[in-house]
Amino acid sequence: MEHKQVIDKLNSFENAYPVKEWIIDDISVWPLIRCNLFKEWRDLEQAKQVQAKKAKPKSSGTSGGLISSVKLTAKFLMSLRHVISFRLKKSTKIPILFTGSIAHRVELDGAHVNRYFQPIIDFLKAKYQRDSIIVEYFKPNYSKTYKSSDQVIFLAQFIPFFQVINAFKFTNMQFKLKDYDLFLNAVQEQLPFVNIQSFSVPSLQNDVKEIKVIASAYDLFLEKYKPDYAFGLCYYNVPVFALNYAASKRGIISADMQHGGQGKLHVAYGNYGAVPDQGYNLLPNIFWCWDEASYNVVNSWVSKQSFHKVILGGNPWLDYFFETNVVSYSFPNKKIILYTMQLDVPEQYIVDAVKLTPPDFQWWFRFHPRTTAENKKAVVDLFTHAGLIDAVEMDKATTYPLPIILKNTSVHISKFSGSIIEATQLGVKTILIGATGVETFQDYIKSNEAVPFLEGSASDFARLILKISSLEDLGSSNRDLKKYQKVIQNLIEN
Repeated sequence: MEHKQVIDKLNSFENAYPVKEWIIDDISVWPLIRCNLFKEWRDLEQAKQVQAKKAKPKSSGTSGGLISSVKLTAKFLMSLRHVISFRLKKSTKIPILFTGSIAHRVELDGAHVNRYFQPIIDFLKAKYQRDSIIVEYFKPNYSKTYKSSDQVIFLAQFIPFFQVINAFKFTNMQFKLKDYDLFLNAVQEQLPFVNIQSFSVPSLQNDVKEIKVIASAYDLFLEKYKPDYAFGLCYYNVPVFALNYAASKRGIISADMQHGGQGKLHVAYGNYGAVPDQGYNLLPNIFWCWDEASYNVVNSWVSKQSFHKVILGGNPWLDYFFETNVVSYSFPNKKIILYTMQLDVPEQYIVDAVKLTPPDFQWWFRFHPRTTAENKKAVVDLFTHAGLIDAVEMDKATTYPLPIILKNTSVHISKFSGSIIEATQLGVKTILIGATGVETFQDYIKSNEAVPFLEGSASDFARLILKISSLEDLGSSNRDLKKYQKVIQNLIEN
């Protein structure tokens, strides 16, 4: 089943069933169900790309339970220490509480920074002399130097405590799931790849309990700092669902910062056809979009209701990088062809196009942040066997900051990625080689900022690359890369 077919099915379910009325306890659960159904398909597609998997060792013997109990007790006590230490801190009101993950961080001048939120944090400090807090929803990486480390909280350090104290709290939940059994039957029939047990009422109840437990930790932070706004990245992850829910309980405005492509085929942004009058408390109040095309996609359904909003705020990272970077990056004296990959292996026509490219070009293959070691090895093996491993660059393409690579790129290639938006904002034209990307970035195709290539030979592809490389860039100087500062100022002052 193709991407578009899955999205169409999910949209049809919204029309056929009373999804906006489905509530467990006080949480409207349709966004959770919708996003998890799509994840089942996405995970299945990604698994097809994995060439080898190591079996996970199974624990055995009677000592395992005892060891596990000791570890759980130790985690709880350590977590308790973090909670007590946090409660003893002085309470200070802040403008924004942010939350993100290690996937959103990059190395910049020796510091590990959240590339979308650090620009706003620094702006708030410079403009208003006010600090902010950023909650990382994964464990700390002790090998990294976090910028403004005294303003970073690691959610994982608090969760064991709240898991224990809430162990028996969310047991008597109220359910409003009209026609949910009929819905599950339809899912089983129309989306056969879905593990239907994962969407049973007991499983859904466990998902809601997990959100509530994590929301309890976020509530600790919200109570302490009393922010005006709570900003998240990737709202459809459980921790950010939890932040949105916790913020809604306290009347705090939540916002989702765009972190990649958001077309009409994106399950989390493309279309909510049924929204309750009071909105979904797992969704953000505000969707922050980088560009007009992304804004229009979200606004196509947001404009039909009155609870959720969308704003055009720009991409904070691009301007921030060029203003603060002091590192010198080396590039070849050649025209760079940058391919920002998804979680897959390049097709044969791309390998053949590399062979056909003149020597004054160099191909750079940038791995997706979630690419596994097996996938990377498969790509390396592909070019090694083709005798092209010395003709391509993968290390610098993946470790260098994307903005500086794009500034030195002649042609950008992608199937579907937020890098397409960033390339356009920096004046680099993209060749779209995936159907989802072509469907998503129609506005860019119409404005001649991107070109589709879904059919043709390696020779055709190589000729298209050469043609685009001979054109002038799109003129990034006309784009307002500081727009985010004006938007933040408006939010804080109004």
